[in-house]
Amino acid sequence: MAENLAEQSVLGTMLEHNYLINESGIVLDHFESGVHKNIYSRLMEVYQEKRSVDVITLLTVADPQEVGGANYLTQLAAMSNESKFETHVSVVLDSWKERKKRNVLQLALNENWTNEKVSTALSEIAVNKSSDLKSVFTLCTEIADKPWEKVIVQKGAPTGIDALDEMIGGLQKAELAIIAGRPSMGKTDILLKFATAAGATKKYIPTLFSLEMPAEKLNDRLIASYAGYNRIKMRDPYNLMDDKQKEKWYPAVGYVSELGIVIHDDAGQKVSEIKAKSRRIQKENPEKELVILIDYLTLIKSDDSSLNNNMHLKVGSITKALKAMAKELNCPVVVLSQLSREVEKRQDKRPMMSDLRESGSIEEDADLIAFIYRDSYYNPVNNPLVDLDIIVAKQRNGPTGTVTTEYNKYTGDVKHAKREAIVN
Repeated sequence: MAENLAEQSVLGTMLEHNYLINESGIVLDHFESGVHKNIYSRLMEVYQEKRSVDVITLLTVADPQEVGGANYLTQLAAMSNESKFETHVSVVLDSWKERKKRNVLQLALNENWTNEKVSTALSEIAVNKSSDLKSVFTLCTEIADKPWEKVIVQKGAPTGIDALDEMIGGLQKAELAIIAGRPSMGKTDILLKFATAAGATKKYIPTLFSLEMPAEKLNDRLIASYAGYNRIKMRDPYNLMDDKQKEKWYPAVGYVSELGIVIHDDAGQKVSEIKAKSRRIQKENPEKELVILIDYLTLIKSDDSSLNNNMHLKVGSITKALKAMAKELNCPVVVLSQLSREVEKRQDKRPMMSDLRESGSIEEDADLIAFIYRDSYYNPVNNPLVDLDIIVAKQRNGPTGTVTTEYNKYTGDVKHAKREAIVN
């Protein structure tokens, strides 16, 4: 029953959101229902002709009885669930695998197969997508002349911090970056700096998923940082700002409004929901690239609810899903993370990899791990401008090291490094 409902939801979602048709990994054989096979076959026929797929167009190419009739197609469309699409696709695929396994085992029993033949057949069932198939011969052919061709280095989305961009090459497509620190270190301000820098180029759509702070507060922070307002004054600009500060208001609001930043602030979102929303933005803005920024890791809900009571398994599941999302959407994914309290027990409080909560899975899945550290947090100074270090502790495809920035703890503004970055 659940399998049939999943098939219905998948088909209904495809009817309502055509861009998902080519991204599911579903093929005709994956459906169990004969009617659903017919619907999918006709749906692909219309889609491959580059026509819009909906109930009406399906009925123009198929016998209504063949696809369950107009009422049934309308019911399928009503079952559309974009945010649960990936989950329902997984149910369909898992059901298909179970059917194939049963068939293989029955055939093996009837024909007395060897254990090796059974094992090979079962392994083939596990691999059901061919879109990732790449020939080494083809790959070698593509790079045969590489030593004699001038390479144009593709830089990622800018962070707004020159020394950091030089070290990491910007925020890279298909990579998962974890930015971690203790509370009140400035993690959110760094995330907003990344969003502002990417948005200012007009080439990117910075998409913020704020699972803790409401969108209005983040917007206030963006304005305060740009205009140089003490964030306390954002609570009541009318009474707390002087005339000179109010003169900056319209230019600041105008600048921030044109950055193209999008904010989703629902609490407790799942990776599948984040991916569905991001994919929609990507689909609606094909001329721009996506930068996904999430605040923060442990507030993301696992798509597998059974893991939510086990933090280690939950974080491992989420980081793997985030990395997969970065690859699938081919965009940078930047996620904030908290550090454990063990930092506070040491004399030297500069973060280390072992300070990451559930560090094993994060270290394994992240392409980039950077820590935010302010010595002035532990040794207060009477100065609004303080040093903020960005410690690149892991970079899969580049050096590690430390970039020091100038941070205004009242406005949240982050300036370029005043001195050379230290590269390890």
